[in-house]
Amino acid sequence: MPEALEQQATSYAALIEADPTFETQVWEDVVHEEYKNHDIFNQFTGAEGSGKPVVKKSEDPTLNSGKSRKVHFTNVARIGGQGVMDETQLTGNEAKLNFATYDLTLGLLRHAIGWTQVLGLFRLGRDTPSQISAALMSEWYGQKVADDKMVALRDDALKSSAANLYVVGGNIDMDGLTSNDTISTQEIDNSKGMLQGIGFKPISMETGQMGSENPTALFFGADEGLKSLKSQTSYLAAVKDSRERSEKNPQFTGHYVNWDGNIIFRHNVVESTTDGRLGTPLRAIARIGTDIANAGPVILTGGGNINPGGNSDYFANFPGFPWKFHDDQVLPADNRTYYAIIFNPVDKKYEGVSYTAAGFAANGSTLTVTREVASIIDKAGTADEIARFSNVHDEGSLVIPCTSNGVPITFFLHMGQQALCQGSGVFELEQISRKDDYSNKKGQAHLEAIGIQATRGFAAYQDVRGRRPNYMLVVAALELPQLNLLPFNG
Repeated sequence: MPEALEQQATSYAALIEADPTFETQVWEDVVHEEYKNHDIFNQFTGAEGSGKPVVKKSEDPTLNSGKSRKVHFTNVARIGGQGVMDETQLTGNEAKLNFATYDLTLGLLRHAIGWTQVLGLFRLGRDTPSQISAALMSEWYGQKVADDKMVALRDDALKSSAANLYVVGGNIDMDGLTSNDTISTQEIDNSKGMLQGIGFKPISMETGQMGSENPTALFFGADEGLKSLKSQTSYLAAVKDSRERSEKNPQFTGHYVNWDGNIIFRHNVVESTTDGRLGTPLRAIARIGTDIANAGPVILTGGGNINPGGNSDYFANFPGFPWKFHDDQVLPADNRTYYAIIFNPVDKKYEGVSYTAAGFAANGSTLTVTREVASIIDKAGTADEIARFSNVHDEGSLVIPCTSNGVPITFFLHMGQQALCQGSGVFELEQISRKDDYSNKKGQAHLEAIGIQATRGFAAYQDVRGRRPNYMLVVAALELPQLNLLPFNG
């Protein structure tokens, strides 16, 4: 008589008993696969030659771990010159291959989640903390990778390569933005024109009559920043005629349509429950952790109502934060003065503050500011407008990056292929663990922690001349009608 199915089936426990590393491998596989679902750029990431905006390359696997901290990208310059004519000898006039190697330095990143066995026994059921940690670490690492990619290009344009910065409205600096300088189809065209001017590699090439070419680029940004497109007559006409007139038309679904060879991709920025930075590096926000009673305090805490005055990276997404990919990375000098609004959702009043890169705590948990920026307050003319300002803010008040005139800002990334280089080491993700205090007969300790470590690096792609030809950082005014801020129109 055949055995019952449950006696024949291979159990998870039996696999672990036969191979103690099996559970670790499964956990790593889960995190490795799932984190990609939380990296908004994963669909735009591929190997060299893939034509994707993010190029990912690993350290030479033939090297022993630790032999090199660098991943090498090799560039080849195009051939120039006139050539030779008629009876002129070509010998000695050959063009030379011009190679240049671009190195990407890798760093080690680690993070973990810890718990006691009490959590597993009385709250979640035995062994579930490990499963929950896999899901949470996947989400955390996916978001971290996405933010790293945004920061690599945003900070490169703001601190190192002004040729890759385009400020809406033709402004030289983002402090020149007015409230009307929101993103538009014309501004997208202007940014693409700059990309073409520096010789970007298109994601694809659309052909028209007689083989005319129109290069395609990716225009990526927060949905809030893109909403101004939907008030443009020209864009609305394109949306209306882009598909059949039904409930599937983008005018009703809310989707964005391509514009003049630009793939418009929106990123929905949702304020999560995380004890850490909120928003993204392209659309940063923070919540005040402790009440501000007057103009005296100059150190802003983060965490909001949930984690008041905590110690996480609440302000790390703000422009100016010294974001690193490895400890010994030398960041460019940043002497810029940045600005932000503190908005109190209780009384609907707000205040302008300024800060510098030196004002951040090392982990981004606090931000030292200068209070009551005069240029923002000076916009007010009437008594009612003056009454909109206050230096008293409740716990949970919003902090939003802005210009020196109090215009909220947002960033966009306009990218061709190979805009960003991503490197990884011999291992990309590896499980790490720690056990402490007494263990039971199954080897489960009273105190346990599981985490990941990853070797990785990010940087803007550079050609043989050291230029960054494949991306443009676009800065625009951000419409926030729910805050009803005073407009600034120059």
